[in-house]
Amino acid sequence: MAEKLKIRLLGVEQLVADLDLLTQAAEGSLEVRNALVDFFGGAIETAGIDIQNGAASQAGELWIEAKLPNRLAALAVALRAGDLDAL
Repeated sequence: MAEKLKIRLLGVEQLVADLDLLTQAAEGSLEVRNALVDFFGGAIETAGIDIQNGAASQAGELWIEAKLPNRLAALAVALRAGDLDAL
């Protein structure tokens, strides 16, 4: 008998929204473009996944969360808050 595995991909909408925000901000701000160039000048990690198999998941389920790496996520948070000094 074949076993089934259900995979839940979480966070895609937020990831897309964050990437869209970064794109729009970079188009309108040299400061944001420079922050992104600095980020990509180092070790490149554009997105990550977090695999969860804790108590919230059921047997036969694998939850995967798509998200930005911490530095890009912090940049998106700063942009949403209008805090360009944090760049």
